[in-house]
Amino acid sequence: MTNAPSPTMPAEDRVEYRRRFETARAVMRAAGLDALVIGSGPAQLLPVDDMSLGAHGKLAQPRYHRWFSGFHIWGAESVSPQPVVVVLPLEGEPSLVVRPGTLRTWITLARAHTWIDRIVSTYHDDPEWEARTNWGLSANDLAADVARAIEDSGLAAARIGIVGGWPGFHDTLAALPKASFESTLTMDAAGNPIDMLWELVATNSAWEIGRLERAQASADDAMRAFMTTAQDGVPIAHALSAARAITTRDGSDDTLFEITCGTDPWALWIAPNQPPGACYRTGSLVTLGLMNSVDGYWIQMPRTWMIGGPNPAQQRVFDAAKRSLDAMLARLEPGVTGGQLWDAGLAEIHGAGFEPRGRLGHSVGFTGVTGPERFSLLPGNNEPLEDGVAFVLHPCVWDKSTGIAAQLGDSLVMEDGRWRFLSPDPVSYATSFDQ
Repeated sequence: MTNAPSPTMPAEDRVEYRRRFETARAVMRAAGLDALVIGSGPAQLLPVDDMSLGAHGKLAQPRYHRWFSGFHIWGAESVSPQPVVVVLPLEGEPSLVVRPGTLRTWITLARAHTWIDRIVSTYHDDPEWEARTNWGLSANDLAADVARAIEDSGLAAARIGIVGGWPGFHDTLAALPKASFESTLTMDAAGNPIDMLWELVATNSAWEIGRLERAQASADDAMRAFMTTAQDGVPIAHALSAARAITTRDGSDDTLFEITCGTDPWALWIAPNQPPGACYRTGSLVTLGLMNSVDGYWIQMPRTWMIGGPNPAQQRVFDAAKRSLDAMLARLEPGVTGGQLWDAGLAEIHGAGFEPRGRLGHSVGFTGVTGPERFSLLPGNNEPLEDGVAFVLHPCVWDKSTGIAAQLGDSLVMEDGRWRFLSPDPVSYATSFDQ
């Protein structure tokens, strides 16, 4: 265990994090819970097999461990994300539990990133233990450390709400026989998920909107870099590299590039799944959906263009997408639902003789691509738009007869009863097939 204080943080950050703890504690009081234990893995207490940590999963939950702690240990294709667990008692200070990592690497990372002062982890300065665990990399004390953090918080006989899970989850529960545990994610009689904590992340504070603005500003520059690079004869990988360099420079913590190229067959993939060695050519139809995050806060911006300029058939599809976007913008007001916006955008698409190719928008923000979006532009969505909701409008228009598709849009936020783009200059470039 280490009680070394976290780095000095700006006062506004401390205010934001305390706000999060107090709003979560209000939910705990209403539910009669003494504590929340939040793990970075999938939920463990639901008797179902279709859990998901990814986008659009019916029973997915956002990365609440990061919302509570500010800390996430990133993985990669061949390296899984490392577990992170937060223990938040109704009274008293929270704890952050991590594996030690090689020579305390993950403990050091936790101190650098989290605003939680109390970090719980086990590392033995013993040569035999170090050799057996690859100097802490393969240490298996996490389940016991979580139990210890709960006990040290005076919660050994408490009623505890569980969010997500962690390796050794059932060992932790077995070590606390007097405590009771219940999931914060349940299902109603119709099988629909009910997430007790959803309201914590459904809207955004001014602090959180600031993160979204930073993510958007970086995405703006990255989109311009991509479009400038994507010229005749240039490898797709080079355009991706130019854009990713921008978001990396700006401190974005994750960027996704969802790309189409051409219409025969119409193809959609997320980089780096592009065809090996593929290059752009004059006449290439390109759509780029750029999703960028800062401190876990995601925005999305799609653009469609034609390298070398559009022909009349392509321009008609784009014009329909632009009219669809304008129709939805005209309907934006507090209380409008995702279903009503869908109807407004779809009328323009059908009026032009085309079809939608997917949703016309959805919420963004902390939920990002790590959980289900409650505000979604689909038929029958009755979720009202309210202050603090961040969302993207992105009409997707498809001409079945030619395969031509177009998508464009930007992320917005509703504040004080009015909407605004997160970008200061959202329509000054790439608003038609002309580059």
